[in-house]
Amino acid sequence: MKRPLAIMVSLLISKIAICEDTSQIQAQFNDAMNSLYSGKAFEASQLLGNLSTKTSSPRILLEYGRALFESNQLKESKRVFKQVLLLKDLPWEVESKVYDYIAMIDQRTGSIGFNVQLISDSNPTNKTSASKIKMFGGWFDVSNDDDLILVGMRYSMFGHLPLNQHGRQSARFLVAVNDYPEAYNDSITSRLEFQSLLPNHSSNSIRLGLESGFSNDVKTFEMPYVGFNFGGRNLSSSWSVDLKFGYMEAIQATAQSGVRDSLSYSYTRYLPDSFRLTTTVDSSYSGAKYDEDKFSTFGLGESYGIPLPFRMTRLDVYGKGELRQHEGINNVFGDRREDQKFIFGVNLVAAGYRFFGMTPTFGLSYTANDSNLAYYSYNKLEAQLSFSR
Repeated sequence: MKRPLAIMVSLLISKIAICEDTSQIQAQFNDAMNSLYSGKAFEASQLLGNLSTKTSSPRILLEYGRALFESNQLKESKRVFKQVLLLKDLPWEVESKVYDYIAMIDQRTGSIGFNVQLISDSNPTNKTSASKIKMFGGWFDVSNDDDLILVGMRYSMFGHLPLNQHGRQSARFLVAVNDYPEAYNDSITSRLEFQSLLPNHSSNSIRLGLESGFSNDVKTFEMPYVGFNFGGRNLSSSWSVDLKFGYMEAIQATAQSGVRDSLSYSYTRYLPDSFRLTTTVDSSYSGAKYDEDKFSTFGLGESYGIPLPFRMTRLDVYGKGELRQHEGINNVFGDRREDQKFIFGVNLVAAGYRFFGMTPTFGLSYTANDSNLAYYSYNKLEAQLSFSR
């Protein structure tokens, strides 16, 4: 009888101790939040930092990152927020808010990142899927059994540098290198732009930039542009609009020079259990010297984000349809080109698993382009394995 009684007393004492610890943690958390709301962010960060060593509570870790941000301890704040992103079953709305804080930190301190991508393309030249095409008024056999699969690498580096204390004006850059086998020309694309946030807005901005392209050390195009970004967010959804107006000077194929204008709209709904649904609508116009080369596009896409029961891993399933219409009659094929393109794909993003500090992503997509001019009809299967930081 004495032994069961001793066990019961021991359990009761342990339960009381746990309750006392919980009460102390709650009291210290309340003190920290009072300090944070009263403008004593540094004092709050010390209290919350101490609490984060005693408990794994997501709320404490999240508020700790916020207190560090408010007290201008930006480097440590970013580290804590990245730790929050690794928490299991993190709701999309919380994840989105954390990314907002990381973006604001990068806005003030600057950032640099890079991406390494292994690419496999079953139809790298978009070779026609037709066996015969009508050209110059007659029919020609274009069947080819050489289905060369492209395997190559793509490297990119990007970043931005704040130009003032709060980062409302910044300089941004991107350099991307496509390294293909000997049968293909290697290419380099670069972009340099200056961005300024609009007054009283943290997400609306105006951009001025210059894009350039090179192939085998020869410049192929240059395009100055101006862009505008608008957006908004609440607990259940977010939206963004991107406008871009440019003029591309094609240095090699000069007849392709002309305006390059685009409009893109995106709307994301945050669903229960950390699912999300994103709708995109975009359109563009490309000018050229001859009407047959001028064309406009209109696209509609859906993406469904599915959280997986692994460390911050998600599956994005997407599909997109695009219409393309040219202005003039193609002199070679005797008709005006009109295309319908469909893209279906999946991306597996393993944000919680890092290799040498880099996040892996695996993607698989299928593209089918149906054109009234058979020469431009094609299909392809692409696979990508990328690591980004």
